[in-house]
Amino acid sequence: LIFLTKSKSESMKPFFYLLTLSVVLSSCSVNGTKYIYSYELQNSTGNKNEYEDNSIFATFDVQTKMINFKIENLTDKALTVIWDESSFVIFNEANKAAHGETKYINAEQTQVPTIIPPKAFLNDALLPIKNIGFSSGSKYSAGGWTLDYFLPVWDMDLKKNVDKILSAKGKTVGIFLPIEIDGIKNDYYFKFLITDVKKDKYPYRPQTVID
Repeated sequence: LIFLTKSKSESMKPFFYLLTLSVVLSSCSVNGTKYIYSYELQNSTGNKNEYEDNSIFATFDVQTKMINFKIENLTDKALTVIWDESSFVIFNEANKAAHGETKYINAEQTQVPTIIPPKAFLNDALLPIKNIGFSSGSKYSAGGWTLDYFLPVWDMDLKKNVDKILSAKGKTVGIFLPIEIDGIKNDYYFKFLITDVKKDKYPYRPQTVID
């Protein structure tokens, strides 16, 4: 009579498979469904994410936590971007802003203006200071500075959150950016219309969509 036996490690495999599967499924459902917003620059002068006048040529990339941009100086004089007078506007509400080169810990301090030399360009971003926070961490992870979404992207499986997210369609976000040109301050206000809000088929990819 021959007895077939399994090793302890082999007998434990189904358990570990089930445990791993349950952890993956639970982690995927913690935040509910993710949504993605599509934007269109309202005062565009070219493609839907471009603006140009006699002084600057600007392109934009609306992310979930900030708005990235590139500004080219078309003039023969230096331009000065006045960060302390800028703002991040969400549904017509102005919020104090910081630019991308600012360390989060220094966000409430005075921001030195950036000079763009003639025919040069600047790559930067603007974000709402109110969304900067600090996480104390835990015994499993270190703490640190964090930046929250300026619009909600996860519904947490709650209908009220779904309604809030979907209601953003037709509203606007924007950045107010004063730029001094040849001693004269020019107030640039770039507004982005939310043209669509839909479920993200690939929720763990970075968002970068301008309709």
